[in-house]
Amino acid sequence: MNPRKKILFIVNPISGGLSKRKLPQLIVKKLDRNLFEPELFYTSLKLNAREITLKALAEKFDIIIASGGDGTMNQVAQCLINTDVIMGILPLGSGNGLARHLNIPLKVSRAIEFINKLNVQRIDTIKINDEYSVNCIGIGFDAFVAHQFSKLPKRGFQTYIATTLKYFKHYKRQFYKIDIDGQLFAGKAALVTFANSSQWGNNFYIASTADITDGKIDITIIKHLNFRNILQLTYRLISKTIHKSSQAITFKAQKIKFVLEENTPMHIDGEPRLVCDEFTVEIVPHSLNILCDL
Repeated sequence: MNPRKKILFIVNPISGGLSKRKLPQLIVKKLDRNLFEPELFYTSLKLNAREITLKALAEKFDIIIASGGDGTMNQVAQCLINTDVIMGILPLGSGNGLARHLNIPLKVSRAIEFINKLNVQRIDTIKINDEYSVNCIGIGFDAFVAHQFSKLPKRGFQTYIATTLKYFKHYKRQFYKIDIDGQLFAGKAALVTFANSSQWGNNFYIASTADITDGKIDITIIKHLNFRNILQLTYRLISKTIHKSSQAITFKAQKIKFVLEENTPMHIDGEPRLVCDEFTVEIVPHSLNILCDL
């Protein structure tokens, strides 16, 4: 009989604005103890998810579960790319875009039960300079909102929407030069998304045709974002038809070179980053083992 797998739950206590008080009891109740030997560790100001993951790798854990939002997920994934260790997700964030794409249950008790199935798929990731993304990278308005949202004490979907509406009318389009597998795009845009999976979160599909195992990055460029087209764009995002919008340009590519002419915010899996004036984005095929239902 195979020994039980060592599994670590890394929990972000503030993600999504949800209480995590009952999580240890749910793990005890729902996780198959015949298959797993579980431990649980909370992130803090002194110890983030990345540091905890590196420690877990040294201690030979078999599975590491990112229990939080897309930021927690990204910090865990950064350490597990190109290893044999399996990553899992308990979706406790505001949007849970990657979890939704991977068909991981959003109810915590069901997500824990899902782990028991041990459905493992090796998926693509995206490399941007020296960092990695598992879900999506954003330049422009959505990144600006991510920067503002990160400063707020209150989390959750309602806070995110309120932040979006607050800054929507003030944001100005930026000029970009993008080389997409040798095809040049130059012009102003409201936002540019490099997507591995199909959605930002909350079933807003910025790259509805994305396949997380196809060895391609899905690029969506939104040219204009204003009060005249916001309802139409919102409908397109929800109905998985953004690629049909006259305001969108979409590509699939393996490598992108991106040049900015002025300061522009960026996010990687929802986490704000400092702007750099030139960077490369490329796919890393089949580089991460993850629990999912594709």
